[in-house]
Amino acid sequence: MDPVTGEIVRTDGRNRQAKSKQPVKPSQDFSHKYYGATYLLTQLAVKTGLVQDLQACFGNLTYMILSIAQYLVLEPESTLYRFNHWQKLHVHPANQPIFSQQSNDLLGQITKSQITDFFRRQSKSRP
Repeated sequence: MDPVTGEIVRTDGRNRQAKSKQPVKPSQDFSHKYYGATYLLTQLAVKTGLVQDLQACFGNLTYMILSIAQYLVLEPESTLYRFNHWQKLHVHPANQPIFSQQSNDLLGQITKSQITDFFRRQSKSRP
């Protein structure tokens, strides 16, 4: 009992006064993602002109195409179905989630003339 107020004082079970609970600060969200291999592939794509050719041919689809291509290079035994799990663990060029339906739509949006134009551009930049 508190000698001044006469109120019962909580103890920690060992007859010691319980420490007051301070409010718990919410922790900042953080995650661990792999970055090395995708960074290397992205830098190679920039230095070889691949990114520029993709942008010229596919516009705003460029980084989605690069992300899916990197997944297929780094995980050759996996199907596109597993991309959703892979992208949660890796930093990739699109820098935002690509949902399963988006990747299916992406493949449907690419035209034969875009593909031809892309390979034409790539063949000009190679010796």
